[in-house]
Amino acid sequence: MNGRFASLSTLARTVVVTALGAAALALQAPAWALTPLSASAAAADAFPGTLKFGDVATGRVGSAQQVSLRNTGAAPMAIGSIEAAGGDFGVVHDCPLGDAGLAPGRFCTLGVRFAPASLGEQSAVVQVRDTAGDLVVEILVQGNGVSAAPKLYANSPVLNFPDTEIYSFSGPLTVFFTNETGNDVHLDYYNLYPVEGEFTTYPPYYLVNGGLAGDAKRAVPAKVATPKGMLYRCEDLMYYYYSGLFLAPGDSCAAIFYFAPYSLGPKYGTYTLYWYDSSEASGQITIQLFGNGAPMPTPGLSLSASELDFGGVVVGGSGARTLIASSTGTSPVGISGVRTSGGVFDATSDCPLSLAPSTACTVFITCKPTALGLFTGDLYIDTDLDSGFVHVPLLCTGSEFPLPKIEVVTRGVSFGTQSLGSPSQPQPVEIRSVGSAPLSLSSITTGVPFDVGGNCPTALAPGASCNAQVTFTPTAGGRQRGVLAITSNDPDHPMETVDLNGTGCRPFSVQAGRRGANLCGP
Repeated sequence: MNGRFASLSTLARTVVVTALGAAALALQAPAWALTPLSASAAAADAFPGTLKFGDVATGRVGSAQQVSLRNTGAAPMAIGSIEAAGGDFGVVHDCPLGDAGLAPGRFCTLGVRFAPASLGEQSAVVQVRDTAGDLVVEILVQGNGVSAAPKLYANSPVLNFPDTEIYSFSGPLTVFFTNETGNDVHLDYYNLYPVEGEFTTYPPYYLVNGGLAGDAKRAVPAKVATPKGMLYRCEDLMYYYYSGLFLAPGDSCAAIFYFAPYSLGPKYGTYTLYWYDSSEASGQITIQLFGNGAPMPTPGLSLSASELDFGGVVVGGSGARTLIASSTGTSPVGISGVRTSGGVFDATSDCPLSLAPSTACTVFITCKPTALGLFTGDLYIDTDLDSGFVHVPLLCTGSEFPLPKIEVVTRGVSFGTQSLGSPSQPQPVEIRSVGSAPLSLSSITTGVPFDVGGNCPTALAPGASCNAQVTFTPTAGGRQRGVLAITSNDPDHPMETVDLNGTGCRPFSVQAGRRGANLCGP
C-alpha cells in the first residue's frame, strides 16, 4: 500500500491500551476477544479507528479501506505483527516490522479488505502488536455478508475504438458475457443504440469486398470449449425458443463490435443485452461504446517558391537554383518525377517515390541560355494529386556578361507580443546570391522599434548566402509595423523589402492592470 494521510483529524479515534479490562473490551470486540491483554509501552494512534464495509456479496471481495497508523511515542515503535482477529477480514500494510521500527511522529498505512465466506454480519479487530507481543492499537472492523445477486458479467463494460477515418471501419472489439447466476440463462434480445448509428455487430457490407462473406467474418466460432465452460457467439443464443441454446452456469458468449464512422467527431453508443434465467429472474446489462470519426487522409505539396527567376546568365554558361517541396497533407504524396519545358532548363531531384507527411525534398534546376534575351519555361513535379502535377514558372535571361541577382528567402517576420523596452530574440532573414556575378549589398536598414544586425558582408559570391538578424524593442503598447530594406546591385531588383510586425505590451502590475490595455499575456 502506498497511501498516506497528510494529517490526523482531532476526531480520530485513538486506542492506546494501557490496561484492558473485560468491561472495556466488551464495547469494542466480539466475545472471543475478551481475553485480557498486556499493555505495550509503545504509543500510537490510528485514523480512522473504525471501518465499516457495509454489504458485500459472499464469495466476493469488498473495496479496500485504508488506516493511517502514527507513532505518537518518543522512541521508535518496534512492530511485531499486524493482523485481523476474527471474521473474514484481511490486512496488508507498508509498516516496518522488527526492532528498527516506526520512527517517532512517522506514519505507515494499513489496507483492510472484507471477503465474506458466509451470510450475516461480522465484526473483528485489527490488532497492532509490538515485538514483545503486547497490544499497541486495535481498529474495529465491521461488514455484512449478503447473497450475490444473479447477474450476467461483462469483462469490458466500456469499448474505446481507435480514431477511425470516415468511410472506413475499425475492429473487431469483443466483449465476453459470463453467466454467474447459478442457473441456466437464456438471451432474449439486444438493443444497439443508435439503431442506425456507426457502431455495428458486423463489418459494414459496403466496406467489405464481396460483402460479409458469411460466417468467415465472425471472430468467434459458434461454440468453443474453454477452461470455465462453453463459449458461444451471443447472437447464436438469441430468441431461445428458436435456437434451443442457453448459457449454463460458467458459460460465456461473445459480442463483436465494429466502428464505421460516416461523419467527423466523437461518437457514442450503447449495447444492451436482455436475459432471463430458468428461475424466471430477468435482467439486462449495458456496454458503452466510444469512437471518433477522423478525416480521410489527404496528400498535399507545398513549394518554397511560386516562381524562379535565374536573372542574367552568360550565354553558354549555366545558372543553378533549388526548390524545396514539402509534404503538407495527412498522407504521403506520390512523386513520379520532375521535368521542364522551355528548352534551356533542366531539373533533377532527390524526391522519393512517396514523400511522407511533414517531410521535404529538393529539386535542382539549371538554366543554360543559348542566346541573348529572356527565356521562359516551366518546372513540373509529377504527383498523384488530383491535378496530376504542380508547376513553377521559370525565367532566365541570356546575357553577354555575368550579372548579380538577389533572393530574399524570408518575406515577412512577426515577433508576436513583447514587453515594452525589452528586446526580442533575433529573427533571421536569409539573403542569397543566386546570380552569375557577385552580389554587392549596399545597405540593410530598418527603423525604430526594429533593429538589424547579422553576418552579411558587403558582397556575396554566386551561390553564397547570409542572415540579417532583426530584433524588436517596443517603446509603446499595441501593434507596430516596419520594413527591412535591402539594397544591392541586382539590376532587376535593386531594393528588396521584408515586412516586420510586433505588438508591444506591458508586464502585469497593479497600475497596468488598472489601465486594462496592452497587457502581456491573455
